Amino acid sequence: MNLAKGIKRGAVGVLSVAMLVTFNLQQPKVQRKSEFEGNEGYWTELCSQYTTNQNTINKCNSYRAYLQDKIAAGNAAKQNAQSEINAIQGNIDELGAYYAKAQEDVQAKESEISIQEAAIQTIQVEIDKADAAISLHEQKVQARKEKILERLLDVQVSINANEYVDFIMGAQDLVDFIQRSESIGTINDADRKLMDELKEEVAQLEAAKVEKLRVKETHELEKENLVVQREKLAREKEKAEIAYNEILNKQQELANQIAAAGNMVDSMTGLMPTMPAPPNPGGGALNWSRNWYSGWYHTGMNPFVSAYVGQCTWYAYGRANEVNNGAYLGLPTGNANGWYSAAAARGYSVGQEPRTNAIAVWGFGSYGHVAFVESYNGGTITISEGNVNAPGGGLPMYTPLEVAIQYTLTSELSYASLCAQRGAPIGFIYL
Repeated sequence: MNLAKGIKRGAVGVLSVAMLVTFNLQQPKVQRKSEFEGNEGYWTELCSQYTTNQNTINKCNSYRAYLQDKIAAGNAAKQNAQSEINAIQGNIDELGAYYAKAQEDVQAKESEISIQEAAIQTIQVEIDKADAAISLHEQKVQARKEKILERLLDVQVSINANEYVDFIMGAQDLVDFIQRSESIGTINDADRKLMDELKEEVAQLEAAKVEKLRVKETHELEKENLVVQREKLAREKEKAEIAYNEILNKQQELANQIAAAGNMVDSMTGLMPTMPAPPNPGGGALNWSRNWYSGWYHTGMNPFVSAYVGQCTWYAYGRANEVNNGAYLGLPTGNANGWYSAAAARGYSVGQEPRTNAIAVWGFGSYGHVAFVESYNGGTITISEGNVNAPGGGLPMYTPLEVAIQYTLTSELSYASLCAQRGAPIGFIYL
């Protein structure tokens, strides 16, 4: 019997070890940052169901806080990215203008290039004309040389013709030719006139050559300037384009971040579970007829809207100002149990007797409770209040308005019964 028990215990022990090993092997190597991450659908469905289980309520409150953190992080990411876009917008505008100016400069330079190319064509025509003029002068010079030779041969009949011609034609250049011709001394006035004409045409020939060189040099300089302008234009355009594209890419990257963060915020907002009403809300009547979407319950006119919709302080603040047309924006904004002393310190009239159009303040619990006195006739009191009969003892932060409405009640009973149920109030704030 003992042996059998020992074997059984051993088998159970081996099985337990095997299960433990299997469990350990199945654990993910990378732990999640939150137990909710990746399981949002499950928690949204669970937390949308009514329950009185405090552990589940606490978990669901943690899940709502997790979603709120995600939403806050997404909104912060959107804001940061938008701030960066706003910060670089000046640079975007500046670089955009710079790039536009560079493009205008490109067009202007192209126009200048076209003008320069046309000028080059004109210069080339001038060069061609200069070449033609030089050729013409050379022809005239040759004709004059031949004419002078004829005349010299005519007047120098006593000199051996071949020697005379050899002497004249042995000149090194045109100037030497003229000097040799003059040295013979037998040139008449007509010959001298031809010589003068020859000298003049030689001067014209040299001037034409100089002009050709000048035009050619101008052409080369214009061409070099044109090349430099092209290179400078290409560099400026490239720099402008690179800088502008870089900052546009940065802007698009930030816009993508905003879109991604916005999608995440929308996703987390859509997953936020609404707290359902209990199957049978107890006591009083639901205040469905109120204008809940007025400024007193739904906007920043009520300081509790940011995180405390559904709380008794949110309702009392909104109802007091709804009834009195916003005359009491200076009501306290702390916990309910501090309202009586805070209101007195702010100059409000306070007292121990109930009155119509007053706020009743209790000190029970951790935070106390407040309710708006709709009417009091000396015996019967009618109060309206928020955060009544909520599961888990109270609504959590960030409760949706549609849910908060379901836990705002109006009750009519004797003042004695009210005190018997809840205890006597600390006092009343008279409005």
